[in-house]
This record gives sequence, structure tokens and C-alpha cells, in this order.
Amino acid sequence: MAVTWIYFNENLRAFTIVQYKAMALDPDGTPYFATRDNQLAKEIARMEAHLAIISRAPKNSACEGFRLLENPFYIKLCPRVQFEVAESSMIRGMYLPLDYFTLLTQDPMNRGSRGAGRLDFENVPRYFDNTSFISLVQSGWIGTTIVQSELLGELVREIVQTGRAVTIATAVTKAGQHAEL
Repeated sequence: MAVTWIYFNENLRAFTIVQYKAMALDPDGTPYFATRDNQLAKEIARMEAHLAIISRAPKNSACEGFRLLENPFYIKLCPRVQFEVAESSMIRGMYLPLDYFTLLTQDPMNRGSRGAGRLDFENVPRYFDNTSFISLVQSGWIGTTIVQSELLGELVREIVQTGRAVTIATAVTKAGQHAEL
């Protein structure tokens, strides 16, 4: 599974882009992610190229443009699940800011028994779950700054035009009310 989700908080003009990756299962049923993933490496290279572009934006100077991070890219590692058409809940997983994901993949502590990189729910000490991630998106604490959003429009068009799996979700907030994503 390599799916890109683009969340857009319309009122705060913040794009948050998430690359979903499926975790494999150990023989005992434990989900894990092998960090040697060539397709993900290509996706990360694309994210970093676009991050370099939006990093040229002037520093945010508006209260509504403040973000905890000025990097809008995240990786979500998800256990493989059997798709249920009637199921509407979000897939369980770990949302990891791109910079943190990179640190985790380079950490020698995250090596399996054969020395390969491996991330799982046991060796990743901190991550955003569905509830905390959606709250951060809805309240505009994460995602692009307003000026970065203008520059990121090109990336969004590129992703949509490739025909790869992509989903765009919007969050509209009004005077303290939060829309469901």
C-alpha cells in the first residue's frame, strides 16, 4: 500500500501530506515496517525536493499561519488489514513527521536480528495516533504555513495528475467548531 493523503485545512490554509505505508507481519503476527523500501525512498526524495522549494518561503508572520513544524510531510505506518466496504473508521497506525521518521530509520536501536532497519509499535517510542493527528490537522497546528501553501499547490497538482492513489480531505473550522475529516 502506497497511498498519499492530502489534508487541507481551508480556514487556516494548511496542507498536510501523508504517505501511507503498509507494515508486514512477523510469523507471530506482530506488524513491522522494513525500512529498506525503494518506493518509499523515491517518495521521500520527492517530499524533500518539495520541502526545499517551500522552505524558500518567507518566514511566517501571521498568527493564523503559525505551525509547530514548518515541514508538512508525514509517514503513516499501518498494519495490513482486510478492507471492509462498510467500515468507516480510520486504519490504526503511527503518524511520524518526516524528519522524525528519518531519525528512526537511522537509529541503530531500530535494527532487526539480521541488522536490517525495522520499525514497529515496540521500538518507536513516540508517534501520533489517529485521534491526536486529526486534532492537530483540524486545529491547524501542523501543515504548511499560508505562504508555503501557495508554493505547494504545484505538488498537489502533480500528485493528482500522476494517477497514483491519492485522497484529499478538507477540514473547515468555524469559531471553535471542528469538522470531521
